Amino acid sequence: METKKRKKSEIEKPVYNKRLAYAVVAVVIMFVLAFSYFFLFRPSQPSEPKAAIIDQLSSSQLSEVSRWINETFVENAKALLYQRFSKVDYYSDNATVDNIANSPL
Repeated sequence: METKKRKKSEIEKPVYNKRLAYAVVAVVIMFVLAFSYFFLFRPSQPSEPKAAIIDQLSSSQLSEVSRWINETFVENAKALLYQRFSKVDYYSDNATVDNIANSPL
């Protein structure tokens, strides 16, 4: 009986080693994929934060009656935004929904 038990344990050992080897290989492959995703495919330089003022009330596409140009608003808004952002863009003429949706912000 002891010979049967020894043979059984000897037979099970290589199967356990194969499973361990497969698990180690799978973990290494996952680590390599994660490393390549996080470190190789990220942008080389972080983008600067920027802000935009979209002023539809002063658009030249509006009629003179409905157009309202407020320079105080623009100056105050830019002053506040420059405290936080390095770049502030001002849009008034093409301030449509389509142009806002396609803007590079």
